[in-house]
Amino acid sequence: MARRKALATAAVTVEPSERRQAIDLTVDTEKLALLLALAECAIGDSPVTKCAYLYVSDDALTVKTVNAQLRIESSMKIDKVSGTASFLVDFDRFSTAITACGKEPGRLRWNKDSGKLLITSSGKRFDLSTLHSYDFPPPPESQGAKACIEIKASDLAWSINATSYAVPRSKERMHLQKINVIMDATSIKALGTNGQIASVATIQTESDLKEQSVVHIGLNGFPLLSQLLRGDATVTITECESYITIVTGFATVWIASTEGAPPTHVGDLGTHDPVASAVVDRKALASAIRTISKLSDAQELRPLFLEFTAKGLAVSNKGYEEFAARELVPVISVGKVGRHICINRKWLLDACVWTGGSMLIEMAKNDLGPYLMLKTVVADSSETRSAVTYLMSIADDSGYQPQSQFEESEAEPSAEDVA
Repeated sequence: MARRKALATAAVTVEPSERRQAIDLTVDTEKLALLLALAECAIGDSPVTKCAYLYVSDDALTVKTVNAQLRIESSMKIDKVSGTASFLVDFDRFSTAITACGKEPGRLRWNKDSGKLLITSSGKRFDLSTLHSYDFPPPPESQGAKACIEIKASDLAWSINATSYAVPRSKERMHLQKINVIMDATSIKALGTNGQIASVATIQTESDLKEQSVVHIGLNGFPLLSQLLRGDATVTITECESYITIVTGFATVWIASTEGAPPTHVGDLGTHDPVASAVVDRKALASAIRTISKLSDAQELRPLFLEFTAKGLAVSNKGYEEFAARELVPVISVGKVGRHICINRKWLLDACVWTGGSMLIEMAKNDLGPYLMLKTVVADSSETRSAVTYLMSIADDSGYQPQSQFEESEAEPSAEDVA
């Protein structure tokens, strides 16, 4: 009788059935704990998807987990064993046992007849029940690649971190709970927005892409990517019809893709025509924000005021606190002055953290109202990273109105005021 051919899948081989009734191996529990930290991002809700799929081959241990949006397969080297085995084990119990082993090597012995997994290490012993692996969901059927690009893991991690803070966490804006990754022949851009703040991180690269490709990564993918994208190893991103794959040296991840173009954000509306501008060191501005915040109540809820002056960028909490605080941030260069804007302090601090180096701050206005644009000042042509953040002004209900937001100040602050 002719054998049926296994369906081709992306970067996956179909395991042979078990050839032994029992299998015994020694593992580096620290490395296995790292694999489990990655695998935890794809734990599901059903009895099967709450389990980790373990596959032991001649010289490798593979851990698989899956849920509705993610599938993760990662492997580690082990001492050569005779035979293969595959089984399911409750993820939480298995992870707890491996973590309890600490830095000591662990011994795993699985018996097919009893369905028991015995874990021992330095006086510790754990007996876990297992299930057969036949019901574990298979990987998606292989699809033709629409786009494929290679990038350093550290660059992709930076772009995700530099935009994820702008993604809303509330259920009221679920349609915006994603990072939009836009790939073309010369760059990869990541965009996150909640409607009032938008962050765009750009990495200059070269690829053979013929047209722009857009991939959406949901909130559930953020912790996974932070675990996966470490170091300067090269990762390969492949977009297919219904999913994307990210392949590293030790793991393959499937992420269910969603339809739709990137959302329109603050910076897309109208022509950017700044009415005030300055170039500042982001660390100096971040330090001033933290100082003012420590002197304020309800740190994340209270806004900050930024005033563009000839002597520097003034950061203050005027009108909101019993103790008014003001700090003048030196400017590297200054453009138009004499304006002020009321801004969310948390968004501004997050933008300072991820924009990088010196940054250009410009105040402008569009159909939605006043906003700030914070942009990386690229000093070296070899620099491949840059970030732009747009922050909408928030309502000024403090009673502090030295002038309206888009009227010229009558005079520059006095020396005493600046001090």
